[in-house]
Amino acid sequence: MDIMEKAKKVYEDLIAYFEEKNWNYTKYDDQLALRSGMIGEDLPMDFLLIVIPQNECVALYSPMPLKVPEDKKVDFALAVCVANKGVAQGNFDFDIESGDLAYRAMTIYGDSTISSDVFEKLLMIGMHTIDDYNDQFLMLSMGAITLDKFVELDKKRKGN
Repeated sequence: MDIMEKAKKVYEDLIAYFEEKNWNYTKYDDQLALRSGMIGEDLPMDFLLIVIPQNECVALYSPMPLKVPEDKKVDFALAVCVANKGVAQGNFDFDIESGDLAYRAMTIYGDSTISSDVFEKLLMIGMHTIDDYNDQFLMLSMGAITLDKFVELDKKRKGN
């Protein structure tokens, strides 16, 4: 099976997982991607799952619903570093120029078959991580909390 055939098979398995779970989603067959979302404890979480043939992986990408103002970007970049330390899977990506924040994670399939359990773990770990941080990132971007408060809350979350 060539790289593209494998990627299409993984994409079909991903769609089958979403169908099995009765989740709403939008397919982008030409990009081997689907878009969906969840509601966490506080904010909605939109995400894309993309099969990337050349890397033989499934990537989870979730843009955060915020834009960091210029005067908060340095503190925000530091907060992203604090949050990323100890994240079980994936990481937060902050574009300091645009002020955009996203979470991303991936799982490599190579010559393996990805079970629905692997899709579920990729999604659930990612969504749990986003839900843990999205309100704090939003409050920091709006100036409702300081970087010091962000760090304090992060230490509590991590049991430090």
